[in-house]
Amino acid sequence: MAHFPVEKHADSVVAVEQALHQWMEQHEPEFENSVQLVYRLEIEFYLTDRFMYQSRPDLLLCGRTLQGLSPSKHLYPHTPGYPLIPYSAEAFIAEVQETAEEEGMIITFSGGKGVPTQLAVILDVDNAANAPKERQNLLKILLSPEDDQGIKVLLHPRPFAGFPASAQYCHWSLMADGAPLTTPIRFPLECTGTLLHFNRLAAEFIQEHTGTFNQMIVSLAETAATLHCAASKDVPAEVQTYREQENVMQLEREVHVLSQMTINHFVPAAVRHQNLLLKNIQGLKEAFPEETFKELASTQFKAVEITARYVNELRNLVHQLLDAWNGPKTTKEEIPALMEEIRKRADHLEMIVDHSLWQLPKYKDLFYLR
Repeated sequence: MAHFPVEKHADSVVAVEQALHQWMEQHEPEFENSVQLVYRLEIEFYLTDRFMYQSRPDLLLCGRTLQGLSPSKHLYPHTPGYPLIPYSAEAFIAEVQETAEEEGMIITFSGGKGVPTQLAVILDVDNAANAPKERQNLLKILLSPEDDQGIKVLLHPRPFAGFPASAQYCHWSLMADGAPLTTPIRFPLECTGTLLHFNRLAAEFIQEHTGTFNQMIVSLAETAATLHCAASKDVPAEVQTYREQENVMQLEREVHVLSQMTINHFVPAAVRHQNLLLKNIQGLKEAFPEETFKELASTQFKAVEITARYVNELRNLVHQLLDAWNGPKTTKEEIPALMEEIRKRADHLEMIVDHSLWQLPKYKDLFYLR
């Protein structure tokens, strides 16, 4: 939600509250309390060890892993003695809460979607017009204690393939003299204009609504469930253009980072593994009679063949990927599929290559916090 159109958002909050006031005067004149729009903003994120983060070029430069063999997402919660929230994460939470309290912000933390290192921070915004500013302050506070705790906050929606995505949500609700008037309407903040767009829809709907108050809230909740990034039409053109440049730059980073990881890590690790297998095969040949050797070495030969094929295929795929990036616009459509093919082979290599030869931190390392 970078580049939030602050003034337009504040105007949209006023429009909702004015529409509600007018509707109440017309349809429920006995209701004399003032109605106020309030938000509860929710930001999900992952925590990982800072050293492990810095050892992964894809996380460091792209914000997400471009390769990684996924262990079961239930691995850690089911491990005896493993706490629901790691100790270093608890220290991180305590520091963030203390800083937020000093800033006069009301925040709470909750666990994520079944992964101990995925958390959510929730910010109560009493004055909805201030939401963009308070959200930015919260993000600043959230990122400030990273060095002290030796951990890194990952805000990318999908830093780990095969694991729950992180998202940002708004809990949109109405208050009357400090008391809840409605249950919160929850919708994802997928892009800059979503909140602004919903407020505009809500103001227009309230002005035209002729049913009961409860029917109004139900209809608004149904509208919220259909929100998506089409709301970006409310974002200034220069911001939309900036976002589209950002997307191109992100793709370029991912193409080059994955290419470098393939040539500088995946392939060399596979070749070293292959050489170890060949050395082992030679040792078996010297130690056993021919028939016994063929029997014992059969799986080794198969492993050498698979590894050699992956080495050749990965090199070819990198060339195809770079050609697609440097080629005409139509070839860029091939990039996601090519990146996925590279990932499949690299993930399989991670599984079969000796652990001591695989120098990149694996998912099990990235998910572990002391």
